[in-house]
Amino acid sequence: MSRPFALLGFSLFAALALSAWTGPDAAKILALVCLGLALCGFFAQLAWGRARVPSVCESVDGPRPRSSFLFRQRLLQGAALGFTAAFLGFALFTAAWQLRSAPYRNLKDVEARVQGTVVDYPQELYQRCYVVLRVDKAAPVAEASAQVKELLRDLPGPFTLRLSSVLPLALSPGDTLECTVTFTEFSQTGLYSTLSRRLASGVQAGAYLSDFSSLSSAPAAQTDLSQLLAQVRRRAARVFSQHLPRQEASLLQTILLGTENDLTEASTADFQRTGTTHLLVISGLHFTTLAAFLGLLFGVFPLGRVGKNLLILLTLLAFLAVTGFPVSGQRAAWMQVLFYLSGCFGRRSDGVNSLGFAVFCICLPDPFAGGDLGFALSVMATLGLQVLYAPVSRGLGYLGPKKGLGRALWHPVAESLAITLAATAFTLPIQIPVFGTLPLVAPLANLVLIFPCSLLLYAGFLSVLCLPVTGLSLPFLFCGGWVARFVLWAVGELARLPYGSLSLGQDTGLLTVGVLLLLVFFGSLPRRTKARGLLTGLAMAVALGASVGLHQLRWAGVTTLGVAEAGGSSCVVVIRDGSAGVLSLGGYNDSSGLYLLQAHNVSQVETLFLPAQDGEARLCAQRILENLPVERILLPQGAYAGKDLEDQGVPVERARPGESFQLLPGLEAVYSQDGARLSFTAGGVDVIVELAPSGPGECQVLVTQQRDTQINSSFTVLQADGIMGETGGEEAELRSGRYVSPPEQSSLCLDFSGDGQIQIRREN
Repeated sequence: MSRPFALLGFSLFAALALSAWTGPDAAKILALVCLGLALCGFFAQLAWGRARVPSVCESVDGPRPRSSFLFRQRLLQGAALGFTAAFLGFALFTAAWQLRSAPYRNLKDVEARVQGTVVDYPQELYQRCYVVLRVDKAAPVAEASAQVKELLRDLPGPFTLRLSSVLPLALSPGDTLECTVTFTEFSQTGLYSTLSRRLASGVQAGAYLSDFSSLSSAPAAQTDLSQLLAQVRRRAARVFSQHLPRQEASLLQTILLGTENDLTEASTADFQRTGTTHLLVISGLHFTTLAAFLGLLFGVFPLGRVGKNLLILLTLLAFLAVTGFPVSGQRAAWMQVLFYLSGCFGRRSDGVNSLGFAVFCICLPDPFAGGDLGFALSVMATLGLQVLYAPVSRGLGYLGPKKGLGRALWHPVAESLAITLAATAFTLPIQIPVFGTLPLVAPLANLVLIFPCSLLLYAGFLSVLCLPVTGLSLPFLFCGGWVARFVLWAVGELARLPYGSLSLGQDTGLLTVGVLLLLVFFGSLPRRTKARGLLTGLAMAVALGASVGLHQLRWAGVTTLGVAEAGGSSCVVVIRDGSAGVLSLGGYNDSSGLYLLQAHNVSQVETLFLPAQDGEARLCAQRILENLPVERILLPQGAYAGKDLEDQGVPVERARPGESFQLLPGLEAVYSQDGARLSFTAGGVDVIVELAPSGPGECQVLVTQQRDTQINSSFTVLQADGIMGETGGEEAELRSGRYVSPPEQSSLCLDFSGDGQIQIRREN
């Protein structure tokens, strides 16, 4: 076999990803199936090997080579090897789950006294403090039940705990911490979920500090290598925060140090919408960029080929250690190790085989690595570069000028575009199901942002090297700050491009698989096929066009009523044919309404109705006005507009009680006489949005924040603090009809198709 490590690595990776998706029970069954198929392959290969095969097979037409026999032998070898690796993946995941995960899944709401060692400096994210703790002992509190005591007593050995606190904690790596905590469960489970991400990073359980008076800590007795590396990261992050604005410093820390970013939700969403989230993950881009820089830096010294390669390799490994050995970075590091070691011996390394070897070396000791989203995106992007870069580059070269100045200008653009297209093509099958969007602007965004992110990496790397002398690091740091500001501005502008990101939902899952198969097919064509790049590009264009066409067909004539959970309140929007009307805003999550509109590819807001006049509602409106074109702002009669709304250049109109106004083209909404409700009919369904306590009424769908509403409805969307715990985000039978509450940090969408039918769905 020409690429045995590629087959082993990708089979193992696919098995681990499938295990994270289906769970340990299904993984056991799949392990037995793969074991049976592997044994069948080995036995078939053995039987074929015993057969006498002449070097030349005689036929009526003359001598014929034994190519058919060799093909069958290689096919059996590959199948047996692949199923063996898959069996190994399923078995390792099952064993790792039973030992490292299952014992901690039943600890929700259990209060315990824990004692352990701090792994890294605390991180402040989302107005909370998080610290990773290596727990050596977990004991029940005095009033614990016998069941809780037995549960804690059966916990296997030391485990890693992610502890959250509402107050900052002054801790350092190596410190001994003892406190009373309450265990929690991770909010999401399944493939690429919060649970998968935590398990891949080595965290088995989560908890919050429930009793601050019980907290006691002691400094570390001695300092080891991991603590020294953590101190380097801490000092670098502190220098970044001291001399740069918060967002620029956060971006630099994320790209250079691999820390969990505390970018604003809007900035994080912009990276997702533009398909550039891989830039925020320590991956092959970082190592390739640094390797190129180090090659130029060490090239001025007479080190020789072997000395230069070894020095570059050691520097890259030191960079990996400083970043905390992230899973995606380990893949890139293994590939760089193979590349530079082969360079030392004067041999060329096969990119796909090296990638498979790196994936195998990472997944074998860590069966949870297959469920890490960053690692999966990094692997698929690198595979796309190895398979598609060359043919796509040649195909783009055929399209451009063949000589002169035009060729000199087109060549670097074609190279950058080929890198972007190749990486994007192989990451789409993951991005579409996970994020639910097709980033049409991804090729342009990557083309624009890759070079600035490389400059940002150079500046950050040089500033870290000069940390012992702060004065020397400041010029590089300020340069990095300016580049980070440009990156944040550019990704924001690209995210706001019309139809830059297309929300697809789950109706294009089969199309996603088809895209991948087409790309793999065209990418595996023989090198002599000159049109391979053009065929690959054509397949991508057809697939993207089909995706857009399916999306337009799916949502043609459908009116969507969306209710986004905004933290203590809700945002209500009505969407049809790319236009939207916003009926109410509120809550401390001031971007929830914007996310809901962007998720439905809204290109224009026809009416922004703002019944509430508090600061939270105005912040929500401000987010929408900054990111989407708004035709008019509608306020209740006598409401104060304020300069924050009047200075937007958008007409401000008044809604008079008892009158109707156009919410969307062809959709009229009636503003009640008491100013407490809005009513309209969409798709044959009568809808009432209750803004304040009002009198009796009837409708088919009701949106309200009043639990004791006097409006009778067949279906009620309720967003109120007192009811969320009771319903748990699930449908419940209350006073009359069915009630449902949007889950936390999610949206509830009701689709009216025009025949009176209602389709209910939830979106994160």
